[in-house]
Amino acid sequence: CFFHYTTQLGFRNITAPQKKAVEVFASLVTTGPKANAWWGQGVYSVRRAPDEWPDVATLIDNNYRNMHKRDVESKGREAADEEYSSRVAYCIPLLANSAICYDVSIQQTPEMQKEGKPPGVNLAGKLLNERGQPERQCVVIRAQREKEVGHASAVLLDT
Repeated sequence: CFFHYTTQLGFRNITAPQKKAVEVFASLVTTGPKANAWWGQGVYSVRRAPDEWPDVATLIDNNYRNMHKRDVESKGREAADEEYSSRVAYCIPLLANSAICYDVSIQQTPEMQKEGKPPGVNLAGKLLNERGQPERQCVVIRAQREKEVGHASAVLLDT
Protein backbone atom coordinates (compact mmCIF):
# COMPACT_ATOMS: atom_id res chain seq x y z
CA CYS A 1 0.00 0.00 0.00
CA PHE A 2 1.19 3.50 -0.84
CA PHE A 3 -0.01 6.89 0.35
CA HIS A 4 -0.52 10.04 -1.72
CA TYR A 5 -0.70 13.29 0.26
CA THR A 6 -2.55 16.23 -1.25
CA THR A 7 -4.64 19.36 -0.70
CA GLN A 8 -8.38 19.40 -0.10
CA LEU A 9 -8.94 20.36 -3.75
CA GLY A 10 -6.61 17.59 -4.91
CA PHE A 11 -8.46 15.09 -2.73
CA ARG A 12 -11.81 16.16 -4.17
CA ASN A 13 -10.53 15.97 -7.74
CA ILE A 14 -8.90 12.58 -7.28
CA THR A 15 -11.84 11.00 -5.50
CA ALA A 16 -14.58 12.54 -7.69
CA PRO A 17 -16.46 9.58 -9.21
CA GLN A 18 -17.26 11.53 -12.41
CA LYS A 19 -13.55 12.02 -13.24
CA LYS A 20 -11.83 9.46 -15.39
CA ALA A 21 -9.20 7.87 -13.18
CA VAL A 22 -6.52 8.24 -15.83
CA GLU A 23 -6.98 12.06 -15.75
CA VAL A 24 -5.52 12.08 -12.26
CA PHE A 25 -2.41 10.22 -13.38
CA ALA A 26 -1.82 12.61 -16.29
CA SER A 27 -1.85 15.82 -14.26
CA LEU A 28 1.90 16.26 -13.80
CA VAL A 29 4.21 18.26 -16.09
CA THR A 30 7.90 17.37 -16.61
CA THR A 31 9.11 20.33 -18.69
CA GLY A 32 8.63 24.08 -19.01
CA PRO A 33 7.90 26.82 -16.49
CA LYS A 34 5.07 24.85 -14.85
CA ALA A 35 7.15 21.70 -14.36
CA ASN A 36 6.19 19.90 -11.17
CA ALA A 37 7.02 16.26 -11.89
CA TRP A 38 10.68 16.15 -10.88
CA TRP A 39 10.86 12.34 -11.06
CA GLY A 40 8.66 11.86 -14.13
CA GLN A 41 4.97 11.42 -14.77
CA GLY A 42 2.73 9.58 -12.34
CA VAL A 43 1.24 9.81 -8.89
CA TYR A 44 3.82 10.60 -6.23
CA SER A 45 3.47 8.52 -3.10
CA VAL A 46 5.26 7.18 -0.05
CA ARG A 47 5.06 3.96 1.94
CA ARG A 48 4.34 5.73 5.24
CA ALA A 49 0.75 6.08 6.45
CA PRO A 50 -0.35 9.30 8.19
CA ASP A 51 0.11 7.80 11.66
CA GLU A 52 3.71 6.81 10.87
CA TRP A 53 5.01 10.41 10.60
CA PRO A 54 6.27 11.96 13.86
CA ASP A 55 4.84 15.33 12.80
CA VAL A 56 3.64 17.34 9.79
CA ALA A 57 7.03 19.05 9.44
CA THR A 58 8.70 15.68 8.73
CA LEU A 59 6.10 14.85 6.07
CA ILE A 60 6.57 18.28 4.46
CA ASP A 61 10.33 17.75 4.49
CA ASN A 62 9.91 14.36 2.81
CA ASN A 63 7.64 15.62 0.05
CA TYR A 64 8.81 19.21 -0.48
CA ARG A 65 12.29 19.69 1.03
CA ASN A 66 13.81 21.93 -1.65
CA MET A 67 10.67 23.90 -2.48
CA HIS A 68 9.79 24.45 1.19
CA LYS A 69 13.32 25.64 1.96
CA ARG A 70 13.15 28.07 -0.98
CA ASP A 71 9.77 29.41 0.15
CA VAL A 72 10.85 29.78 3.79
CA GLU A 73 13.65 32.04 2.52
CA SER A 74 11.38 34.08 0.22
CA LYS A 75 8.05 34.14 2.14
CA GLY A 76 9.06 33.49 5.74
CA ARG A 77 8.62 30.34 7.82
CA GLU A 78 5.02 30.95 8.93
CA ALA A 79 3.67 31.55 5.40
CA ALA A 80 5.64 28.63 3.93
CA ASP A 81 4.60 26.25 6.72
CA GLU A 82 0.94 27.19 6.25
CA GLU A 83 1.11 26.69 2.48
CA TYR A 84 2.86 23.33 2.65
CA SER A 85 0.74 22.04 5.54
CA SER A 86 -2.29 22.41 3.27
CA ARG A 87 -0.46 20.40 0.57
CA VAL A 88 -0.29 17.35 2.85
CA ALA A 89 -3.60 17.80 4.69
CA TYR A 90 -5.33 14.89 2.92
CA CYS A 91 -4.14 11.35 2.28
CA ILE A 92 -5.30 8.81 -0.28
CA PRO A 93 -4.21 5.19 0.16
CA LEU A 94 -3.25 3.50 -3.12
CA LEU A 95 -3.03 -0.15 -3.99
CA ALA A 96 -0.77 -0.68 -6.99
CA ASN A 97 0.88 -3.53 -8.84
CA SER A 98 4.65 -3.43 -8.33
CA ALA A 99 5.11 -3.41 -12.12
CA ILE A 100 3.92 0.22 -12.29
CA CYS A 101 5.71 1.46 -9.13
CA TYR A 102 9.10 3.18 -9.20
CA ASP A 103 10.91 3.73 -5.90
CA VAL A 104 13.09 6.50 -7.31
CA SER A 105 15.82 5.92 -4.71
CA ILE A 106 16.60 2.55 -6.34
CA GLN A 107 14.87 2.55 -9.74
CA GLN A 108 14.73 5.05 -12.59
CA THR A 109 11.45 6.21 -14.08
CA PRO A 110 11.38 6.27 -17.91
CA GLU A 111 12.02 10.05 -17.81
CA MET A 112 15.04 9.57 -15.54
CA GLN A 113 16.40 6.92 -17.93
CA LYS A 114 15.86 9.19 -20.94
CA GLU A 115 17.68 12.08 -19.22
CA GLY A 116 20.50 9.85 -17.94
CA LYS A 117 19.66 10.46 -14.27
CA PRO A 118 20.66 7.64 -11.90
CA PRO A 119 18.32 6.46 -9.14
CA GLY A 120 18.03 9.09 -6.42
CA VAL A 121 18.73 12.05 -8.75
CA ASN A 122 15.73 13.92 -10.13
CA LEU A 123 15.28 15.50 -13.56
CA ALA A 124 16.64 18.81 -12.23
CA GLY A 125 19.77 17.06 -10.91
CA LYS A 126 18.76 17.29 -7.23
CA LEU A 127 19.36 14.40 -4.83
CA LEU A 128 16.46 12.69 -3.10
CA ASN A 129 18.68 11.99 -0.10
CA GLU A 130 21.61 14.13 0.99
CA ARG A 131 24.23 13.39 3.64
CA GLY A 132 23.32 14.81 7.01
CA GLN A 133 19.62 15.13 6.13
CA PRO A 134 16.77 12.82 7.13
CA GLU A 135 16.19 10.11 4.52
CA ARG A 136 13.27 10.71 2.18
CA GLN A 137 11.18 8.36 0.09
CA CYS A 138 9.26 8.76 -3.14
CA VAL A 139 7.45 6.10 -5.15
CA VAL A 140 6.08 7.16 -8.53
CA ILE A 141 3.07 5.14 -9.63
CA ARG A 142 2.57 5.20 -13.39
CA ALA A 143 -0.70 4.02 -14.89
CA GLN A 144 -1.01 4.84 -18.55
CA ARG A 145 -4.24 3.12 -19.50
CA GLU A 146 -7.71 3.56 -18.05
CA LYS A 147 -8.00 -0.16 -17.29
CA GLU A 148 -4.97 0.07 -14.96
CA VAL A 149 -6.78 2.47 -12.64
CA GLY A 150 -9.94 1.99 -10.64
CA HIS A 151 -11.69 3.49 -7.66
CA ALA A 152 -11.65 1.19 -4.65
CA SER A 153 -15.28 2.10 -3.99
CA ALA A 154 -16.24 0.44 -7.29
CA VAL A 155 -14.56 -2.78 -6.19
CA LEU A 156 -16.18 -2.64 -2.77
CA LEU A 157 -19.63 -2.20 -4.31
CA ASP A 158 -19.11 -5.32 -6.44
CA THR A 159 -18.36 -7.57 -3.44
